[in-house]
Amino acid sequence: MVHRSTLYRRRKRLQQVLCIDTNERLGSQNNVQQHVLTTNSLSSSGLNSSSKNDNENEWFNIDEEDINNNSSNTFKLDEFVSSKLNATPKEKEIAAALILLKGRHKLSNTCIKHICYLLRSLKVPNVPKSYSRILRIFHHETQSKDKSIMINICNECNQTCKNAIKCDNIVCSQHKCFENAPLQFLYMPILPQIRNILACTQHLNFKRQDQSIYSTNNMKDVTDAAAYDRILSQQSRTKFISLLMNIDGVRIAKSSNTSIWIVSFVINELKRNERFKMKNVITAGVSYGKNKPSRDQMYIMLTPIVQELQQLEYRRYFNLKALNNKLELLRIFLLAACLDKPAQAIVQNLGEPIGAYGCGRCELAGETVYTDVESNHKIRVFPLLPKRQTQPRLRSNFTHDDIINIDENDKPADKDELRDHKFRQTN
Repeated sequence: MVHRSTLYRRRKRLQQVLCIDTNERLGSQNNVQQHVLTTNSLSSSGLNSSSKNDNENEWFNIDEEDINNNSSNTFKLDEFVSSKLNATPKEKEIAAALILLKGRHKLSNTCIKHICYLLRSLKVPNVPKSYSRILRIFHHETQSKDKSIMINICNECNQTCKNAIKCDNIVCSQHKCFENAPLQFLYMPILPQIRNILACTQHLNFKRQDQSIYSTNNMKDVTDAAAYDRILSQQSRTKFISLLMNIDGVRIAKSSNTSIWIVSFVINELKRNERFKMKNVITAGVSYGKNKPSRDQMYIMLTPIVQELQQLEYRRYFNLKALNNKLELLRIFLLAACLDKPAQAIVQNLGEPIGAYGCGRCELAGETVYTDVESNHKIRVFPLLPKRQTQPRLRSNFTHDDIINIDENDKPADKDELRDHKFRQTN
């Protein structure tokens, strides 16, 4: 059945065809004959015939008021035009309106370009020159913060390079051309990924933060830990999101040293059965290199991530689907990191787990012992000290700062002596 709007338009069109000035019909017989001929031709085509199709006869009895009240395709001007618009809109406002128009009516890029030409020819101020100009207006605002960055790190001098062809360091042996491919690290901003997760998930839980009195005798989740309570006591009136970081690497093949290292995060406020699903995992960076990253290279890789984590500690608005799409002020904190021993040594710049002072929790030197009575092979072990002896000091940010601040003139040249000297100075 033909839509009522279509029938109404046909009726109006027929009235225009049949509407002939009365004076012309009275003054000229030829005009009357033409009018009769036009009417007959339209009738023969089926537009005025009720015997062929009953539906085509319906539109002669349609009222204009009825079509305005019942048509579902009536254009609403309020969708695009606001009473608060300025008399002379800015270029960005016009560009936004054209983007909305393009999406609403599925216009092509060429059509938007021609609309821009038309408006500019009519002397409308602040109209973008073309569709490419519209894209540049909005691309300029989004490309700085939300764009992934590829970082090339030279394997010789451990400095960042603009490309993977040569090192930017003039004194480096790889300045003319890289003999071996540099370590490549793809940094992906954390904030936009968190926004996407919070805007899509229904499994966000702030019950732990809403409880004024909570017993931590039974630890069922990471949110029951003392570190979480410490943040909770400092942010008593502000909701926050805590992150758990993981850094790990894997060799692509057993016959090759080529490895991939991934820096990822999960949101602890998500339910545990949803927390580690791929759609809720935040990937902050991926590195690819012919060898395992060195400590200096890992420092360069983690620098932009640490800087962003520091910025995320300031409050900002997030759209939370779990709270009925409510905008909520949140802070984001890194709660802990889950690392194996080799990764912990690189990330925290500790000694190797099989070397002296290799414990990541305390400053226990350990001792070397033979693996067997009749064996010449030695390993380093970290036996627990009896309670009557002085226990090793736990590692912290303060002990790290003490070691860093040791005077350069007092440091011995030998590596082993330097290691022992550092820990003697801090004990």
